[in-house]
Amino acid sequence: MSKRRVKLVEQDVGWGVFGARCLDDMVWKLAWEIRNLEREEASITGPFQRDKEAEFAAFNCSIAAWHTLDWIWRASSQKKKKQISSTGSFKDFKAEMATECRSLLICQNLCNSSKHASPGGNLSLRCIGQFFVHDVSSRDMSFSLIIEVEEKELAAVSVFKEAGVFLFNKILQWDLFEVLNEDDRLFE
Repeated sequence: MSKRRVKLVEQDVGWGVFGARCLDDMVWKLAWEIRNLEREEASITGPFQRDKEAEFAAFNCSIAAWHTLDWIWRASSQKKKKQISSTGSFKDFKAEMATECRSLLICQNLCNSSKHASPGGNLSLRCIGQFFVHDVSSRDMSFSLIIEVEEKELAAVSVFKEAGVFLFNKILQWDLFEVLNEDDRLFE
């Protein structure tokens, strides 16, 4: 019988697991999720083979973007929390960030409505999947996700990138990164 090689990585739940151990990791995860969505949308396949992958990637983008706020709050000292929130409360911090960045507000609504199987909050949203035929003879097509916000259509990737840039710049401004810095171009 051959020996199995196993690498054990133990982590206490509650301080981040599965690669998400700090704020930098969550920001990196958001950039990674966006790249997954871009890859799925750019993939040319036969009919209806990439729509679920793209939809799941978009869902993951909204979760990573919205929940980066949890990690910002956790990484902040009590003094910093009073600086980044008008009242020093987490609830108000999240509301203020969503007010300041409409894309983050969209992420909040997508994240919470999907995660909790309930209608979105204070925005009227629709998600639209569009198939584009590239070659009629081979039936090759790609898939694109659109978020309709109060009758305005936005590319899902653009919404997530805008939220990512907003969060990245705020974290830089608040000096909360451990490793990442202004030279990292995660959301281009």
